[in-house]
Amino acid sequence: MRSLQIFKIWGVTFKVHPYWFAILFFFSWSIANQVYSTSSQIYNIKEAWLIGFLTSLLLLSTIIFHEVFHTFVALNQGVEIKKITFYFLGAILQIEKYCQTALGNIKISIVRPLLSFSTALVLFSINYLSASNEQIFINILNRVAILNIFLGFINLIPI
Repeated sequence: MRSLQIFKIWGVTFKVHPYWFAILFFFSWSIANQVYSTSSQIYNIKEAWLIGFLTSLLLLSTIIFHEVFHTFVALNQGVEIKKITFYFLGAILQIEKYCQTALGNIKISIVRPLLSFSTALVLFSINYLSASNEQIFINILNRVAILNIFLGFINLIPI
């Protein structure tokens, strides 16, 4: 299957694999089902689906954001990247030239978990400082923050 190009920056093509859309649907369905089954007295089925879809979409957006910064650090460390294809919880890079220094590899490896933990902290802070009583908004940001914490721990594995 051909991947869809979403943008190109610093000479690196960023693509999304069509498989992502099926995963987006199933992940949205899973979250919506969990929200509705545990909180049906608070959220109706449409609101549960809205939470599921927006959580999935915002999670993908944070992953793209993390990958852009990860790419920036890699390029600064001498890595040559031809393209990046996103799948749901990560990406596959087509690398032309790898980093030649240990310190450079450490910098490249540490940027993803730091960004994931920082994103979670920012999202939790927005919820804490927000005067909004909009439960759907709070629910979505909390879920994405928690998922970013999990991604941060997963990204610590290469270290």
